[in-house]
Amino acid sequence: MLSLRLAWANLFRQKRRTIITLVTLLVGLTAVNLFQGYKADTLDSLAETSIYGEFLGHLVVIKEDALTEGKLDEAAYMLTGDDLTIVLDALSDVPGISLATPRLDLNGLLSNGENSVIFFAIAVEPEVYLDFTSRFTWNGSGEQLSPDEPEGGLLADGLARILGADLGRVLTLFSTTVENRMNAVDVNVRGTFPTGSSATDDKFMILPYALGQRLYRTEGASSVIIVLEDGISQAEGREIVNQHLEGTGLALEVRNWQELSAFYRGVENIYQMIFGFMFLIVLVVVLMGVFNTMTMAAMERTREIGMLRALGLSPRRVRRVFALEGTLIGLVAGFGALLLSIAAASAINAAGITYQPPGVTGPVQLITDILPGPFIGNALTVAVLSGLISMLPAHLAARRQIVTALRHS
Repeated sequence: MLSLRLAWANLFRQKRRTIITLVTLLVGLTAVNLFQGYKADTLDSLAETSIYGEFLGHLVVIKEDALTEGKLDEAAYMLTGDDLTIVLDALSDVPGISLATPRLDLNGLLSNGENSVIFFAIAVEPEVYLDFTSRFTWNGSGEQLSPDEPEGGLLADGLARILGADLGRVLTLFSTTVENRMNAVDVNVRGTFPTGSSATDDKFMILPYALGQRLYRTEGASSVIIVLEDGISQAEGREIVNQHLEGTGLALEVRNWQELSAFYRGVENIYQMIFGFMFLIVLVVVLMGVFNTMTMAAMERTREIGMLRALGLSPRRVRRVFALEGTLIGLVAGFGALLLSIAAASAINAAGITYQPPGVTGPVQLITDILPGPFIGNALTVAVLSGLISMLPAHLAARRQIVTALRHS
């Protein structure tokens, strides 16, 4: 208790120096907190887009080696009609699974009668599509998929512009079937939508599942997507799915959405690297500030330390006082950074600032999540490290001979 009182009393003996150190810590921690909140919001948005916008669900059941060998022979690694029936029966009414539904991936040519362009599409049940899109704001034009119009599909905005496809226009889809024969079906343009990515906005479509089956002439699907109930982790869900698929006799794989969304993995990896690099730089800067402050304090208090040693204070107690002083600096700055981060994040979110990321077709609002837990964790980390680094100058000062310390001027 005495050490804490001494540390608190010494904290503002040199007010200007201490305030400069506190401001350095405050600004550095606030910057780290704001970027961490921005990273969290971006990854959460991308996760929701991958799960529901890309129709991956939480888990995906595919044929074994479909992601490798299936790239060369798509039809051979699709789930046949019998396979699909077996998988859906095995996963029906399973606790922990909210939804298990087929998904068909397609590609081919899309024609308006005059010009043809390459398209990529996913085909899902209209009811599933409506359920997924209800989880976020749909920014498209026209109508969405409907079970009442099995020939109605959706075009990405860029693809619709290339073909001059107005709402209600009938286009023709050309592709090869699973038996490697040419086939064509008509699709009615019910609506258009932005994909959000310049890489897909000029070639992507969403079709009713039945229409996709007609185009490929198959009763099967590319995969079965699974949505887990709230509170079920992906690890638990994968174990549940694997248990119920063991007795099917099929060679299947269960993948999660992170494994299938290369874009999400890339963004997550680069954000983790940037955040780690930024945190390291800020940490070095603020800790050097604390070290400089405590070194100056130790030099100025050399005679005082010698006097305390002469009165019986051990070197260990001297180090403890300085460590507590550095820790207090870190805690005060950390608490201030927590309040400043919350205020700054609230102001940024309310300002409606937008920016245009590379490869994205529209502006994105700058949002910073408020994360009290991680913010407090950052503050405690800096406080502990500040205390530890403050022990070095104290250790050097406490090692001096008492007589030498008392003669110091």
